[in-house]
Amino acid sequence: MLVVGGIILAFVIVDLWTDPQIAETVVAAEAGAVSQIVRDAAVTSQAVDDLYQVLAAYEPRSFSKQSFYQKALNELPELLQMLICGGAAVIILITLL
Repeated sequence: MLVVGGIILAFVIVDLWTDPQIAETVVAAEAGAVSQIVRDAAVTSQAVDDLYQVLAAYEPRSFSKQSFYQKALNELPELLQMLICGGAAVIILITLL
């Protein structure tokens, strides 16, 4: 009976020893993923800013193009905000599944 208790104790010790190692591996992987997201966000933010500057520098020549251009400039930030919120909602839903 003492041998069986010793074997069970050995399994418990091994299990408790490997849990921190697994947690460490998971934390390292998640930290790498978060750093990648931060780098991607910085690049994406810069690309959106560059795109908006190009759009702001455009000079339409006809009245209809000016009207369309003004509407596009006014609604672009709202559209981007909706896309970002919608994308975040989709990511959260996928994560929860």
